[in-house]
Amino acid sequence: MTSSVKLYNIGVNLEYYFLRLEDYASFYGAQDKLNPYVSLGLQWSYYDPDVMVDGVSLPANGDPYLSLIDKWQNNSIYVDPNNSFGVSGALGLRYSIEFVDLYLEGRYQYFFNDDIEGLDSLLDPANTSNDSMVLVSLGVVYVFGKN
Repeated sequence: MTSSVKLYNIGVNLEYYFLRLEDYASFYGAQDKLNPYVSLGLQWSYYDPDVMVDGVSLPANGDPYLSLIDKWQNNSIYVDPNNSFGVSGALGLRYSIEFVDLYLEGRYQYFFNDDIEGLDSLLDPANTSNDSMVLVSLGVVYVFGKN
């Protein structure tokens, strides 16, 4: 049995930078071009899980799946699209170059739901907490106002 999920996420984050813009940006001629930051946020996610047995997707609201073990019978598989709120926390680092900043960020997101991946069995003691996600991002930020 395998599971995959399509996840669309939108939210707001509050970022705190340890150095002021004037202290790290190359635009201001500073020596320090690195600026670490932390972030906390509130997220809303729309998800569409898919659970497969032997490469075949299970239908939503179907009869019990006889080929599955007992803990995955009785309303333990959710393949209908749904949504969930969650919170996130991140640690990141920005590096300033002339007109852009490069960033590297590690983010942890905790969902207020346990069926994001399509599975939620009350008979499984290892599956008693809500789902979570770890994300590593690498990106480019264009900073308006740098000449």
